[in-house]
Amino acid sequence: MTSVFLSVAAMFRSMRPLVLLVVSLFLLGCDLQSARREQEAVLARLPRRVETTPSLESAITNSRVSLVQTDLSPFLLFHSSATTLRLFVPSAGATSAPPHYLAYGANGPKILTNGMSRAITNMQERWILTWFQGGQGWEKSDCPIGIQLQHSPTHITLDAQGLRLEFGRSVGYWGMMAMYGAQPLPTSVAEAAAQGIPHAEFKKLPKVWEWSTAVTRDPLTRLRYWGSAFARFPYQAWRFAELSTEGGRDAYAVHAQFDWLVIPCDWEVTPWTQAPISTALAQSSLHSPSSTRVSPVAYDMQLRTSVGPLFSVGDSLSYSTHVTGLSGLPVTARRSITGDDSVPPTEMKSWQPWRFVDSGNTTPMSSLRVMEGEMRLEWIAVQGDQARWVSLGEMDLGQDRNSPVEARSFNANTRIQSWK
Repeated sequence: MTSVFLSVAAMFRSMRPLVLLVVSLFLLGCDLQSARREQEAVLARLPRRVETTPSLESAITNSRVSLVQTDLSPFLLFHSSATTLRLFVPSAGATSAPPHYLAYGANGPKILTNGMSRAITNMQERWILTWFQGGQGWEKSDCPIGIQLQHSPTHITLDAQGLRLEFGRSVGYWGMMAMYGAQPLPTSVAEAAAQGIPHAEFKKLPKVWEWSTAVTRDPLTRLRYWGSAFARFPYQAWRFAELSTEGGRDAYAVHAQFDWLVIPCDWEVTPWTQAPISTALAQSSLHSPSSTRVSPVAYDMQLRTSVGPLFSVGDSLSYSTHVTGLSGLPVTARRSITGDDSVPPTEMKSWQPWRFVDSGNTTPMSSLRVMEGEMRLEWIAVQGDQARWVSLGEMDLGQDRNSPVEARSFNANTRIQSWK
């Protein structure tokens, strides 16, 4: 059984209000269930992981506001005990406006235009979608933002002062992500032509300028998928390495497991476990599929990040990476697999923490960030070889602005900011 990286088309259907992910996979005749059974057999023969990490839940729920950013997820995860959130608030001298439109799910997407306020009584899905559509500072590109909530707001206001969400209880957990990652989306057909986007690529891009009339299938598919994936948030990676022989060549197998934060919500959502793959390993597998393979199947999530493609293994708590010809891989891929530059690598006697990102890389997996010690949201936009951080405004999450912020590394992949 051979596992190769393969792009997949994710399809969804709703079941009163259950959001159910249906993934259609064609893997050169390979049976996905067989791949999962094979993976279960591999894990059954490995030693049990006895190493533990502190509880992320305890670390972030004891503060008034906490922010979690990890190299294992494109989400920014927040927890707030406040009853109101204010997002995209223009700061002094801001050169860009708040979102021009907002959509939420209530018997189909309901759309608010900037300048509107609405009481919410029938929000049937956990997501909110915002986009800028040609507002000040957004004439040439757009960055749709998806927000996933634990509880339904009672009132939504979108105006020149940003987005205000009011709740009948504490906000609890919620997350934000750039729906198309670091990729700026053109704001019109003319702008796409001006940017020189090839016709074949343009046909695949979402037409954001059409959403004000009706939100189309592509963003809805992504919102529902990521709403399911947000139900299990990965915050620590573990690896166990073995040396073996494959086809008469020395081989190296790295088995991955993760620690997860289970995030409940008011809606009936089917959790979708998405086990992340480091971008260096994903690139290596794309460029050298004969020497690097992942089992079960890895999916191209069609989400551009500033550090490379986003791949993951879906509906699985673990996976295994099998490598031959390790010395021929790029240094970043070798570090991602072995944890250092050692060739040949050494076997492990127990599970060890796994750092996903090369130590020299300071750019996060998520295309969003909150400046440390501040409440300013930024998005990284990547066009060609150029990357720049774009301000999306300030945030008021109920934190005491006079209290100091505590910023710390929770583990090698995950960092926390907390406001008392």
